[in-house]
Amino acid sequence: MKDKVSIISFACSTIFLAYLWGVITGTYQIFPHAVFKSAKQVVDEFTTSDSETETTSSSKGPRSLHTFPYREYYSGGGVTISNPEKSYQGYTLFTAYDGDKCTNLLVNFEGDVVQEWHIKFSEVWGKEAPFLEQQFGDEWTCWQGTHLSPNGDLTAAFIDNGRPYCGGMVKLDLDSKVVWSLPKCTHHDVHLGEDGFIYAPGMYLVEGESENEDPGKRSLTFRQSPSSQSEVVFWETPILKDTVVVASQDGEFLEEIQVLDAFFNSDYRGRLSGHFRPLQHTKGTLDPTHLNDVELITEGWAKHHSKVNSGDIMVSARNMSALLIIDRATKTIKWMTSGPFAQQHDSDLLDNGNILLFDNKGAVGSENGGTRIIEWDPKTQEIVWEYGGTRERPLHSAFRGSQQPLPNGNVLITETTGGRVLEVTRNGEIVWEYINKLDNNTVGVVIRAQRFTPDSLDFLNSEN
Repeated sequence: MKDKVSIISFACSTIFLAYLWGVITGTYQIFPHAVFKSAKQVVDEFTTSDSETETTSSSKGPRSLHTFPYREYYSGGGVTISNPEKSYQGYTLFTAYDGDKCTNLLVNFEGDVVQEWHIKFSEVWGKEAPFLEQQFGDEWTCWQGTHLSPNGDLTAAFIDNGRPYCGGMVKLDLDSKVVWSLPKCTHHDVHLGEDGFIYAPGMYLVEGESENEDPGKRSLTFRQSPSSQSEVVFWETPILKDTVVVASQDGEFLEEIQVLDAFFNSDYRGRLSGHFRPLQHTKGTLDPTHLNDVELITEGWAKHHSKVNSGDIMVSARNMSALLIIDRATKTIKWMTSGPFAQQHDSDLLDNGNILLFDNKGAVGSENGGTRIIEWDPKTQEIVWEYGGTRERPLHSAFRGSQQPLPNGNVLITETTGGRVLEVTRNGEIVWEYINKLDNNTVGVVIRAQRFTPDSLDFLNSEN
């Protein structure tokens, strides 16, 4: 009996002392307060879905869509780490929220802005964009994918928080004047293929069943009925149907490939049912695939895969946590994998046949931040390299994010919700870092950073 009393007394004393120490560390912000707070930021971000995040932000106002907490393990703003001997030096292009607007910035190695592109959404599309049912306005709009030409022209995709969540494509010159605009419901990515054409994710908002709709093309998932027999469940409207939009570099619309049709007309039709996650976007529309990246299959990548041809199209379907390859000739899915990743972004095709991608949630539960960059071999299904930060400085971005393989072997990473761009070596050393610090508590969003060598940008060389 005395032993039980002693054990209970010890346990109560331990709990009380732990509580007291927690109060003291929280009040005076001493160790391990910073560790616990950083861990809480990671947990909060990964237990909140994209849709929940956007809904919460929308209720707070447009600025909250583009800002995130300044992390305690950061130090300063702008370029905070620079190792010229180990980094791939050049200019870095990225979309950033500067505290007032979303803009596209080109900075030098020291972090100084050398060129900026910006135009308001309404200056391109007016107050009624032809592809939006509901338009929120300039303050709710940001940029996502971009392509920078040697002459300084910038092709970019807007994203609007309206319904559906797309913003069309526009090309700007060095003075941010519109060269052309493409009034299609594009979003997320702008990819210039080896064939010289532009590829981007697009979408349609379907409010009701079309009179010509084939009912056989409407099954997305299966469920167990009370009798334990499988029952087909049809998708409900409204629904977002993703497409791949193809355009010329002059802004001429060329082609649009329907992704759900590519599923239904292929041998992977049943896989759609098995992988479909009935997520909803902020506006209450079912978003079965949620494309966030389009890549034209290159000759260098295709030679490693016997069933794939250069000119086929790879897309990243985030809501399925899957990568898909669309046969360009038949417009059907010819390959699909779920891999060791979750809600991924930016699948880059490497000449060795591997894929480098931003794995947003594939490492949730690890000692780091839950997000990682992985180089993945699709033939062996093995991860051959990964970077997830460290316990002290974790990499974590529950949504968005990208990476770029650099010629010297390093990787340039965009940690979107951290407002950070970092260049890491293959052994995990950070050799360059830029933090988009707005104030001591806030960073502005950073999207899709890209590194350019000085001699690849003719418009800069012509000015020197």
